[in-house]
Amino acid sequence: MIQLPSPKDPGDLPAPLIILGDFNGHSTLWDSAKTNPRGRQIEQVLSDHCLCLLNHEEPTYFHEPTRSFHTIDLAICSPSLLSHLNLSVEKNLYNSDHFPVILSHDSDPGGKTFPPTYSYRRADWALFTQLAVITDAMVKAESIDTTVQ
Repeated sequence: MIQLPSPKDPGDLPAPLIILGDFNGHSTLWDSAKTNPRGRQIEQVLSDHCLCLLNHEEPTYFHEPTRSFHTIDLAICSPSLLSHLNLSVEKNLYNSDHFPVILSHDSDPGGKTFPPTYSYRRADWALFTQLAVITDAMVKAESIDTTVQ
């Protein structure tokens, strides 16, 4: 049985959602040679809850005894996030049996980025100057609580 944090039913989680984890399941859906019972459970959860798998053909795990590679670390998301998320797998194990999995978000809003703008004319400069003054008493106070008061 797949164990999810409470609530245990992915349908009860707020959307959009991202689920990442070492699922230890094998499925041809994520390029395993065979599908095992846990892999079938994961496939069923994906199907029942209309979730998307971000993994491609890159293995995420190296099984030392058999010297074989597998994909058992999975990234699952809501359909609305699928086109905005990118999954990549590092090529170095870094002394682990799992390759680092990198999930990045395409935060480019339609190809245009806008620098922040400030309305200096609307600022209350007298209040700003008053609040920005750092006195000797503030610097020499023994406690931050005293300084803040």
